[in-house]
Amino acid sequence: MTSEDSVEDYLVHVVERRLGGMCVKLNPAWRRYIPDRLCVLPGGRCWFVELKRPTNSRTTEGQRRMHIRLAKGLGQDYARLYSRAEVDAWYKRRLGDPYHD
Repeated sequence: MTSEDSVEDYLVHVVERRLGGMCVKLNPAWRRYIPDRLCVLPGGRCWFVELKRPTNSRTTEGQRRMHIRLAKGLGQDYARLYSRAEVDAWYKRRLGDPYHD
């Protein structure tokens, strides 16, 4: 089974090593329900990313409200990812092929 930390480590690898971006860990002490990571990508794109365990992981009501505020209210890019496969799918869908190394 893949843990949330493993998915997070993989996201950092994809963003920083493959894309040359930054994957900033956000501190929940700054604001309650803030997503786990801010991915700053080349070309001026930024994504707020919430990471979850692949199984038995629920999004709280506060996290849902934050998603709505960021994505719909403020027009920010937001993703909720549960596995390494979802990290790859997110990357391919939004940014291109992750296996261009």
